[in-house]
Amino acid sequence: MRKTVAKRHMAINVQGILENYRRRSMAGLVTNDDGSICTDAEARQFFYDHLKQGHTVIPTCDEKECPDFDYTGGGCPGHDIHYYDNENNEISKEEYDRILDNLNSVNTDETESDDDILI
Repeated sequence: MRKTVAKRHMAINVQGILENYRRRSMAGLVTNDDGSICTDAEARQFFYDHLKQGHTVIPTCDEKECPDFDYTGGGCPGHDIHYYDNENNEISKEEYDRILDNLNSVNTDETESDDDILI
């Protein structure tokens, strides 16, 4: 079984960018909704606002391009995802998850620890 992901958006670690730009200007790193370039103070406020919301990562793309983005650290889950069984037939995500769950339960029953599970 396998899963393919055609596209994955990049993310910025909010705390990391604030630390790396501590002594450097952030002017030009972020644009406003109207397309104008943010000043250093505006860019810093943008990142601090995300921290206040509990966001650890933010997308580098427009939010509309990645509606399922996980701001708590997971980032982009991937787009155009396809799932295949062992015979290389495309299957649904639900079928893929069901098969994995069945494999995990069989392997868990046969082994003493989770470290020994083979999928």
